[in-house]
Amino acid sequence: MRQCDSMTLRTPISIGGGANMMTLDEAIQHCEEKAKEQRIEANYRIPPKTDCLKCAEEHEQLAEWLKELKAYKEKGRGCT
Repeated sequence: MRQCDSMTLRTPISIGGGANMMTLDEAIQHCEEKAKEQRIEANYRIPPKTDCLKCAEEHEQLAEWLKELKAYKEKGRGCT
């Protein structure tokens, strides 16, 4: 089995159909960063801001799905 090189996991994906492209790894990182920011925002508000918490949870779920997609792609390419 071959090991993945840096290019195999950097297939650009379009977010929102715009011209800006990001890789799967960048999308995962973006979701994790946004989730962290939203959790901080929710926790430092009195009363806690529930819409920020919901947004954080949604970004965390999306990050998990993207990680799962990445694992499927790696498996499909014979990467270890």
